[in-house]
Amino acid sequence: MNILIKNGKILNPETKQKADADIFIYNGIIENIGKNLECIQNTNIIDAQGLTITPGFVDLHSHLREPGYEYKETVASGTRAAAKGGFTTICAMPNTSPAIDTKSSLEKLKTIIISSAIVNVLPIGAITVNRQGKRLASIRTLSKNGIVAISDDGDDLSSIPLLKTAMIIAKKANLPISQHCEDPILTKDGHMHEGWVSNRLGLQGRPREAEINMIKRDIALAAEFGAHLHIAHISTKEGVMLIKKAKKANIHITAEVTPHHLTLTHEAVSKPVDFQNRHSINYNTNAKVNPPLREEDDVLACINGINDNTIDAIATDHAPHAKKEKEIEFPKAPPGISGLESAFAVGMTLVNNRSITFEKLISKMTIDPVKAWNLNKIEGLEGIGTIVKGRKADLVIIDEKKKWIFSKEQMVSKGENSPFMDSEFTGKVVMTIHNGNIIYSEKNN
Repeated sequence: MNILIKNGKILNPETKQKADADIFIYNGIIENIGKNLECIQNTNIIDAQGLTITPGFVDLHSHLREPGYEYKETVASGTRAAAKGGFTTICAMPNTSPAIDTKSSLEKLKTIIISSAIVNVLPIGAITVNRQGKRLASIRTLSKNGIVAISDDGDDLSSIPLLKTAMIIAKKANLPISQHCEDPILTKDGHMHEGWVSNRLGLQGRPREAEINMIKRDIALAAEFGAHLHIAHISTKEGVMLIKKAKKANIHITAEVTPHHLTLTHEAVSKPVDFQNRHSINYNTNAKVNPPLREEDDVLACINGINDNTIDAIATDHAPHAKKEKEIEFPKAPPGISGLESAFAVGMTLVNNRSITFEKLISKMTIDPVKAWNLNKIEGLEGIGTIVKGRKADLVIIDEKKKWIFSKEQMVSKGENSPFMDSEFTGKVVMTIHNGNIIYSEKNN
């Protein structure tokens, strides 16, 4: 079925296009863009009057859990959540079981992706065997078989000799190294940001120095070996400044920030889980993340980093967990937020309070992450993050003014762990198109 989207407003950050126009999709490809396009037979006409059409969103940091942790999420459920959130391309972290550290484990994941994913899923390979930081994984083999980056995910690679070797291999393979920058010695037994809230709650903190020290170390190594260092989920104002200085020094470095680190502080940990009962226990495990939510100055620094392009991408760090895992004592609860379905809406809160522009939000969720990792250089992905005639149609249709409540009943991810639950948002994805197919429509959900 061909698609004609009429009367919409196109926003394409790559070309700076912002104009009222129709889009005609023929056999999955954008055939034409212009005003008053004519309809042909067997065409699905979509009236986008009052709506905005953007490229499909791209996420550099998602956890799909499969294989090994299907009770938390699967590729099928995770990509449905991605589609509902407007994402047409997501990069999957290797913290599965088995970890994505060999050709066989990568091929197993690729088989699952082919059979059940409804968006592009790009695998990230582990840096070390089983992500244990003791012995390098088969990075060269993984790079030849379809990974787009390497990472030990939530475990920063503390071994300098191993990281040096990984950087040498990664540079030759043109792979980014996505680093979770927290010194494990300083974060040992820590459960949230070290500050007045952790003191009040009696919880062991994770100091900001843990992130700062590791970013300094990794930047120095990246400068020495010329590797592409990617800082995952930046959370401190000092970290943002270090990245800014490194970029000015022409060190090959990129960075991402999550919607929650752009909007929440450590105070979210002490807010009631039960919003109907303001006297309920003040330990909100849904606000437990690594790196932890920090302070207002850090949030503002991350916003400024978005605005001045120090930070390249807004990434979800989608980390679904089973309900029973989060409904437990705070120190025992795993860190993570289920973020694919709420990411755009949370970003819109920054637009609506004029912290960033709508154009900046869309850019950081589309073409900027693509360029950060050169994803459009991969065969078959040439058109992602943009709207171009002759390329596959990956599009999102957005109602910027729609008010809605983010609720568990609406979620399609298996993970319902979110500090944004029951929040009212303004701005919603109403349709997602991938490869010319409608993979999510608000009207059908």
